[in-house]
Amino acid sequence: MSWKDLPQPRRTQLEATLTSRQLDVLILHLAGCSQRRIVTMLGISRTTVRDHLTTAIAKLEEPAA
Repeated sequence: MSWKDLPQPRRTQLEATLTSRQLDVLILHLAGCSQRRIVTMLGISRTTVRDHLTTAIAKLEEPAA
């Protein structure tokens, strides 16, 4: 799955509910980047990447409003 695979209304909803950094991490993850690669690309800790992914994925799993 990629960011572009999500329907536009869902992307808009996620853009409104996620922080910009959570969104950055989620998009890179959906593009197939490993957590280690995301750490390098964004200059944040692995724990931060994990936390952002956990939050973003939980939001993805919520039913669309």
